[in-house]
Amino acid sequence: MFEKKLIRMTVSNGFPFRWIDNYETRDLFKFISPLLVLPDRRTLAGRILNATTNDVQSNIQSLASNDKIGVTITFDGWKNVVEQEIMGVVLITSNGSVLVWDAENISGERQRAEEVIKRIELLIEKAISQNIQINALVTDSAGGYASARYFINFY
Repeated sequence: MFEKKLIRMTVSNGFPFRWIDNYETRDLFKFISPLLVLPDRRTLAGRILNATTNDVQSNIQSLASNDKIGVTITFDGWKNVVEQEIMGVVLITSNGSVLVWDAENISGERQRAEEVIKRIELLIEKAISQNIQINALVTDSAGGYASARYFINFY
């Protein structure tokens, strides 16, 4: 539980992982609880982050697959701070919960209708393999028409 709270604190505050190796940080934690052993930055950014990420992904998959009515799958694209083109996939459950399901760097890919359709086909197959029922598809881009056309033909 401590490690989960530690990684959540790190991410929510935007701390670089090296904060945990700082002498003053370690001194403060030692003062608060002399028996507490802090992980180093490699452990925090490695094993702890990976385990927490897996837990979150598992929870998202469970919530989506247990939605008896089905989910809406939405796609959105944006550029991040290093100018990479990111395609995000969000699931919206029947009760309105928003689940960030995937985000992928697509900078090196062309975004014609054919590529959009192939990407959507893979995502739908992934959803089906995880027992996630999709009721609707929403996009915000020019690929939306091709996406919707593909979705209708898929079902």
